[in-house]
Amino acid sequence: MLPGNVAGSTISPVRGEIWHARLEPTEGAEQGKARPVVVLSVARVGRPSIRLCVPLMGFQPSHAGKLWYRPIAPSSGNNLDKLSTADVMQARTLDVLRFEYRIGVLESIEVEVLAAMLALCVGHTGSPSGAAPTST
Repeated sequence: MLPGNVAGSTISPVRGEIWHARLEPTEGAEQGKARPVVVLSVARVGRPSIRLCVPLMGFQPSHAGKLWYRPIAPSSGNNLDKLSTADVMQARTLDVLRFEYRIGVLESIEVEVLAAMLALCVGHTGSPSGAAPTST
């Protein structure tokens, strides 16, 4: 694990990593508290200090079969301590100042599945008109 983040630190979460992050303050039904998040954004897109993330929460049987929930089993690579659920509908951007420490890394296939789920949740059907697809 990396030490907690402080102003001026050089923490730089990358796609596929799982980090413990502070999600407060929130509004309404947004996921709150400090919790693990999966970084989905790629380095060459967006502002240098912002990451697109999907929060994780403890798995519940009611999550099964929902398009926006993806179970994530603990492994030696991701270092999660329990069966978790990635809640793609709660995807949000976070400044790196919210990241506290690195927990682990998801397998690349899981990262691709989460990205595809996010695309489905926002109605993505292909490349935007006039834009060429890019690789990650």
